[in-house]
Amino acid sequence: KGIEYMRHKGRKTKKPPTVAQLEQQAKFRTVSRFIHKFSKLLMACFPDTPEETAINSAFANIYAKAVIGNYPAFDLDYSKVLLSKGELHNANGPVAAATGAGIISFNWNDNTDGNMAFADDRSVLAVYCPELERSIYTLSGAARSAGKSDLNVMNFTGKEVETWISFLTADGKLAATGIYTGRITVT
Repeated sequence: KGIEYMRHKGRKTKKPPTVAQLEQQAKFRTVSRFIHKFSKLLMACFPDTPEETAINSAFANIYAKAVIGNYPAFDLDYSKVLLSKGELHNANGPVAAATGAGIISFNWNDNTDGNMAFADDRSVLAVYCPELERSIYTLSGAARSAGKSDLNVMNFTGKEVETWISFLTADGKLAATGIYTGRITVT
């Protein structure tokens, strides 16, 4: 990122880590495991600034707002997880539902206004299965004007999944701030 810094090699210590250090490491691991499943999506849908990469920005947001629980059992409040962030308008009234045959259908009201919501914006659909620690997502779902897009998540049949929706402009330069669309059991 062009920022100059100096670093020295850390000293090895024989002291055991403090409880605060162990807690910090456990929170870090919780967020890192989750973020790793969405790296390409985050690079496309989070702002990349001169000071911070998209992945680091997403990590900081999730770490600050979505980590719940007590050491050593940390988890994420998925309703507070942002998988995209930007100025583009998101969908109005988005919902996600299992429609059978391993498909999750995302529906929304077309709010095309030509200002910050364009008919050809591509839907970004994301699904995460906590039990399997796996994700399925697309950066090129149906256009905003379609009002609906399906995502095949057959590998998660019978499992509970967390779902999100967002949008990217057709050229991929602008993203909307993501919306959590709830927990669903895949049928």
